[in-house]
Amino acid sequence: MLKRKDEIGLAIRGIVLIFLPGLALVYLIYGMLFNVDLNYFTLGTGFVLYSFLKWFNDKYIQDDSVIKVEDRKVVETILQEGKWEVMDRGLDWLKIRPRFDFPFNYVVRDEVMIHFENQYATLKGPHYYIETVKDNLDGDQSMWEKKHPSFTKVMLYGILAILPILLDGGLYWEAKVMYHNVFASTNEVVETREETTKGNLIENTMNSGYGVETNEFNFYVENEERIIRTDKQFKEKQELVGREDPFGISNLNLVGDWLYYVDGSSIDRIRFDGTEKETIYGMGYTIDMQIMGDYIYFINEEQDSNIYRMNLNGENLERFLSVEASEFLVHDDHLLVTYLENEDEYNRITERVSLDTQKRTEVFSEDNDSIIEWEGYYYYRGINAELKRSLIADPTKTDIVVNSRINNYTIIDDTVYYSLDQDYLSPIYRSNLDGKETEKLNGRSNYINNFTKVGDIILFTSNDMNDNYEMKKIDPETGSVKNLEE
Repeated sequence: MLKRKDEIGLAIRGIVLIFLPGLALVYLIYGMLFNVDLNYFTLGTGFVLYSFLKWFNDKYIQDDSVIKVEDRKVVETILQEGKWEVMDRGLDWLKIRPRFDFPFNYVVRDEVMIHFENQYATLKGPHYYIETVKDNLDGDQSMWEKKHPSFTKVMLYGILAILPILLDGGLYWEAKVMYHNVFASTNEVVETREETTKGNLIENTMNSGYGVETNEFNFYVENEERIIRTDKQFKEKQELVGREDPFGISNLNLVGDWLYYVDGSSIDRIRFDGTEKETIYGMGYTIDMQIMGDYIYFINEEQDSNIYRMNLNGENLERFLSVEASEFLVHDDHLLVTYLENEDEYNRITERVSLDTQKRTEVFSEDNDSIIEWEGYYYYRGINAELKRSLIADPTKTDIVVNSRINNYTIIDDTVYYSLDQDYLSPIYRSNLDGKETEKLNGRSNYINNFTKVGDIILFTSNDMNDNYEMKKIDPETGSVKNLEE
């Protein structure tokens, strides 16, 4: 019973006075180096805590031992030479404490009681101190006279001890980032002329960027498998690049005469003529890749869906925002991000974040997705998939634009295009910005997605239950819905 009580007391002291302060220091240094918070409650932390407590308990548990001594005065002399402090003494006993072993000697009950009887002495106290007393009295070289471990060894032991925490907290990832930044290289340095140059229309970016255009060409993703380049009339068709990852191609962006895109686990770029294809980021799966000025922003699914950014040549990769983002959209000088604040309560927050200062302002905490700023309003799908809008000046002022479950929508000029949330023969509608004037277009398709403005038409994908894709188009002038080839 007493041993169990001693073990519990040691554990509490070790955790409160040694482990937690040491852990906080490690996390502070890690945060200063990598500008990110570690997760305190991980399997790595639990493993290190268990190992620490076992070592701490084995070393400082209360113990006793009997040794033979010739002369009490000789004992005192040897111990005082060995940097033991005599705290008190009696006719047949001696109380000592160590002057070494900082900081542990201030955490544990460090007194060692020595009771003398005939030519024997009974030692009682922490196991480590009893063994040290016995070594001293046996004439062994004292611990403080022994060669201390080199600084390199001490550092190595320390790193090995905290390695599970750091690995669990992303040290390996941060090392990969450092390696990426050191060795990032491209065939040509690409820069933009304006800080507000966007890689695609914001309404296209909201829908995964499946199309983009220049003055000479149209580009679009076909069946998530290949990028197609056509002339402005969609007549001369050329496959520019095929996918190399099973998760497909998305997020087309243009800078100069380069086309940037996501191919599953990499961010690539290629010239408009299909030459000089390069991978500028290949460290895992990303979503919502978009370009503003000289930066590429994306959600890094390898690192808790944090938002990262790098320059147009894949250099200076850094964490931009440490939140578990479900989506974000870059506007001229800021981005809108929706993230999960609390996994247990599934509470999602939408914030407006400055691209320059990273100042964060909460917009609202209503569950939403597909949010975009347009003509003084935030448009978004609400918790029941209805299309809503809120005043940017006062987000509490909200009204419903489409009071039905919608699957996908986009805004072109002063018109909202949307499809209902049904897989089979879903109708397509369009309305004015407040939803009061609605028109049903003359066409239906299966599982409509990815509305994309390219040239004078709106492209979208349609597929049947067997995942057979078709590219279709909407003519905004007539409202007709046809296959792209028609």
